[in-house]
Amino acid sequence: MKKLLSIVLITMLALVSFVSAYDNDRQDYKEPYSIEEVEVNGLEITDGQTLLDVNRGDTVFVRIQLEANSDVDDVKVKAWFGGYEYDDIEDVTNAFDITEGRTYLKVLRLELPNDMDADDYTLHIKAYDQDNSVETRYRLKLDITKPRHDLNIQDVIFTPGLTINADQPLFVTVRVENLGAHREEDIKVEVSIPELGISQRTYIDELASEAERDEDDEETSDSSDTIFVDLRNAPKGTYDLYVRVVYDRGHEVVEELYTLVIDGMTYPGVSGNVIAEADGNSKTTAPGQGVVYKISLANLGNTARTFSANVVGADAWATVRADPNFVTVQAGQTNDLFVYVSPNENVALGTQTFTVKIMEGSDLVEEINLQTEITGKSTGKYSNVLTGLEIGFIVLLIILVILGIIIAITRVSKKPESESGFEEPGSESQTYY
Repeated sequence: MKKLLSIVLITMLALVSFVSAYDNDRQDYKEPYSIEEVEVNGLEITDGQTLLDVNRGDTVFVRIQLEANSDVDDVKVKAWFGGYEYDDIEDVTNAFDITEGRTYLKVLRLELPNDMDADDYTLHIKAYDQDNSVETRYRLKLDITKPRHDLNIQDVIFTPGLTINADQPLFVTVRVENLGAHREEDIKVEVSIPELGISQRTYIDELASEAERDEDDEETSDSSDTIFVDLRNAPKGTYDLYVRVVYDRGHEVVEELYTLVIDGMTYPGVSGNVIAEADGNSKTTAPGQGVVYKISLANLGNTARTFSANVVGADAWATVRADPNFVTVQAGQTNDLFVYVSPNENVALGTQTFTVKIMEGSDLVEEINLQTEITGKSTGKYSNVLTGLEIGFIVLLIILVILGIIIAITRVSKKPESESGFEEPGSESQTYY
């Protein structure tokens, strides 16, 4: 017995020694590197207590102090803001080697988006290599000030595209948004190709500020009128194309650069110095619902011209009209007319085709073949009859089911007691002793 107790005691002492040594090893263990200090724009930050005053579009500089506790190859340091809805705001260093006992300073740049709002954000700092990683985070309050004047080119639509044939026209539509604190008026939108000596412009009357939009339901973004770029006689080649927005009485400019490729082939769509293009050759709608085709007309001539649209091939299955009845296009300019197509309610589903003839007086200038894809359940008179019959059948079925339940209950309640385990009223009974 004493021998057994001695063995148990020795085993317990050994376990205690092992656990103690393990804990000591854990306490002495250090990560191969550690993040010791973080500064943002020269300000040492404290979690949850740091207020940073910045502007939209600013660059935030994050200075990180990394202590090396051992020799490690291919270490990277990354910083990013969490909490921004639309994209990642991050930066990362190139890989570098660290040597034990040394301190490394890395500066990362975080670009604040133009639509970022003042709020609480989490700044993440992470150092990592192939086998290890350490991370820390700080809760910051970003007090983001909106610039007084700040327009942004939200989108640019090139029709037919940025690779075109020789003599093929280019149509450009620019969408602009106001991210500033002030309303902007008389906004100039310009498209230019300096090497070809081409410059065309149009104007957006006004764009409300974000505060005005929230209060008065006004628009803070809008698209310019379509700008026609005349590329007749332009030689084959690659050109810089600039889209420029000028505002605040000419004191502010925002610009985007694109590459235009002209391949030198002849464009067959030019007819008598007039170009007609639809915004889509095929559109989808349902019976009884209308759809609109926008026809852009470009006048390449030297005098103003007036056109009309004649729709052919749609009368049998749709109601159609062109608006306006006549459109005048100045020399070197563009203008639009619209064709409204509303399929009849009893039209067959599928693809219907028709033709829009662009007329100048009694002369045919251009023909555009279009189609309408008609989908969905028809709402015509025959469809209404069928729907009514379906509903009537369902109601009748429900009534029959209810009647069947009532009859079944009635029959059960009229069963003789002998069948149900009870004596029938009036039946004779005998008692045996």
